[in-house]
Amino acid sequence: MNKNKKIGKAIWDLLAKYHSGEANEKEKSALEKWAGQSEENQREFKRAKQLFEKTGLFFQLKKYNPGEAFSKVKLRTKLSGNIQKVRPISAGRKLYMAYLKYAAVILLITGLGITGYLLGTDRLIQPQIQEIASIEKEVLNDIILPDGTLVTLNCNSTLTYPERFSGKTREVEFVGEAFFNVTPDSEHPFIISTGDANIKVLGTSFNVNAYPGAQTVEVVVESGRVQVSNQIDPKPENEVILEPGDKATLIKTEKLLIKEANDDPNFIAWKTHNITFNKSKLGYVLSVIEKTYHANIEVSDPDLNNLLLTAQFNDKPVDFVLDVIRLTFNLELSGENGHYLFERHNQ
Repeated sequence: MNKNKKIGKAIWDLLAKYHSGEANEKEKSALEKWAGQSEENQREFKRAKQLFEKTGLFFQLKKYNPGEAFSKVKLRTKLSGNIQKVRPISAGRKLYMAYLKYAAVILLITGLGITGYLLGTDRLIQPQIQEIASIEKEVLNDIILPDGTLVTLNCNSTLTYPERFSGKTREVEFVGEAFFNVTPDSEHPFIISTGDANIKVLGTSFNVNAYPGAQTVEVVVESGRVQVSNQIDPKPENEVILEPGDKATLIKTEKLLIKEANDDPNFIAWKTHNITFNKSKLGYVLSVIEKTYHANIEVSDPDLNNLLLTAQFNDKPVDFVLDVIRLTFNLELSGENGHYLFERHNQ
C-alpha cells in the first residue's frame, strides 16, 4: 500500500469494508496491493476473513457502520491506554486484533454481548500504545500508521504511536532516524515529538534524524511544509517553517534552531540506496556509504580522504560501490563482513 497515500481510515476499517462488499475500487486495489506485498500479509488477510466467517459476523457488517458503532461504545466505556511493544513483522497480527475489536463492537450493538467473547473486553476496547523498534543494521520499511501514514525506520530507532488516533491531533513519539510520508488531513495535524524538538505537519514527506546522545536534531523536507519547534527553549521565535529542500538543525548544547537550504543530496540514501557524488571528498563518500550499508570503512592514509569522486550509484550492492572506488583511484581494497580497508598500492 505504499503508493496509496489517500487512505484516511485505519487499515482495519478498509478491511472490514472490503470483506463486507462496501469498499470502492480504489480501496479494493489498495488492500489487494498490500496483501500481495508478502506471504505474511496474505496469510493475515485470509485469517481476518476467516475470523468474520467463523463468528457469524461477516454479513452483519453490511448492516452497521463500524465508525458509529465504535463511537457509541466509547460513550459507554472509559478508555485507558497501556503500552504494548510490537515488531513490524507482526503488523498482520495487529490487523487480526483490530478485526476482533470490530467483531466485539458489532456484538455489543446487536445485543449479543462482548464480555468474555473474543479474547476479553479489556483487550478489545482499550486503546493500545504501539512501539516499533529497529535494531542495529536493520531498516524497517513501510510501517503503516492508523491514519495511513507511511514510515521507514533507520537502524536503532524507535517509534511509539496509538493504536488509533483520536482528538484534534495525530501525535507520535520518536527517537532515531526515519522518513515520514504523512497522510494529508488539514483538520488533524500530525505531530512528532523527539523530546528536544517538535515537528508539526498536515501532509508531507520529510526525514528526521534525532538519535539520543547526538548533538543535533535534523529535519529535511522533501515535499509539503513542516513546522519545527525548539522544545529545549520553547518560545514562538524558536520555530521555523520548512519548505521542500529546506533543512532545520537544532543544536542542543546551544539551544539554537537553524533553518538553511539542504546541501546534502544523500540525506535519504539510507532509505533509497541511491547515492550521488559530485567532486566529493572521499572522506564524505565513505561516511555516506557507511551509513547507507551499515558498514565500517577505513583508510590506511588520512590523505586518501581528500581524493575527489564524481559518481552515481542507484541501488547497487556495497561491494560494487567500493570496487568502483578502488578502480577509480587505483587503491587496494580488503575486508569482509562489513569491515573494509582502503590502502595505496605497494604500501
